[in-house]
Amino acid sequence: MFSTSATGKIVTWFQKNNLNKLFTTFNILNVKAVTPKDVPVKKKSKFPTSNLVTKPETEFSDLPIVIVKATYNNTLCYLTDHKGITATWTSAGIEGFKNSKRGTNYAGKVAAESLAKKANDLGVNKVRLKVRGMGPGRMDAVKALASILDVVSITDTTPIPHNGPRPKKQRRL
Repeated sequence: MFSTSATGKIVTWFQKNNLNKLFTTFNILNVKAVTPKDVPVKKKSKFPTSNLVTKPETEFSDLPIVIVKATYNNTLCYLTDHKGITATWTSAGIEGFKNSKRGTNYAGKVAAESLAKKANDLGVNKVRLKVRGMGPGRMDAVKALASILDVVSITDTTPIPHNGPRPKKQRRL
């Protein structure tokens, strides 16, 4: 289909045999040939226009909320409505992980996938996500939820002290 000319440029078979004119001069199947000159160029705007068609969807404040509480010993996942009333919940311990295995990142991923499947069963696919805590299952739970559900926003609600009580001493291993 492609060949190289003497100058080193790639030339199509149509160009080599001068058949480009054939397709532009003869109107095959009564279809007008569209050239780049015929196509009007629209200037793209960064802002939405008033004639932009949008689907009627629920407002952001009415979306259900998924809360992921990632502690060092466990990962808890809750599905609530927009008012904060819990519809369903799960944790790494409920999913079969016991003792120190509950605090792993894989356990957090499994708990989040389980909650996402429960949410799909309830007919929820668009959610807001709130993450609380600094446990190992935090990021894997967020990735698992984002892969199954349509996450609109992610909010970190980890409590941060404004120079509150003295922190625990740092562990020396």
